[in-house]
Amino acid sequence: MKEITKFIINDREILQIDYSNCDEDRMIGILSEARTMIRNENKPHRVLAIFNEKGSLTPKVMQYFNTDRLDSFLLERQAAIGVPIQKKGIIKGHNILQGNDIRIFESREEAIDYLSE
Repeated sequence: MKEITKFIINDREILQIDYSNCDEDRMIGILSEARTMIRNENKPHRVLAIFNEKGSLTPKVMQYFNTDRLDSFLLERQAAIGVPIQKKGIIKGHNILQGNDIRIFESREEAIDYLSE
């Protein structure tokens, strides 16, 4: 699946999930596939989520995000880039309500620095 890739920086494996230009159903499909991959590997992951203004962080997507959640030990660090300003509040609210720590960065380089520490 081209939306989900892995790479290694500073001996840290990073799972990159690209939601750019995806409609609701595609975002849910990608998230489902990534969750399955993470569960099957059963080890802590560092995740980089890529968004853009065309991605659909809709109530339907956020509801799916909150169902069938991964165990917290499987998500060591999470970062997001490309989040439009009006959708940053959705992620920040999601962090508060769901006890997540998804950090939002302005550049891929900043996010990679955080994930590879």
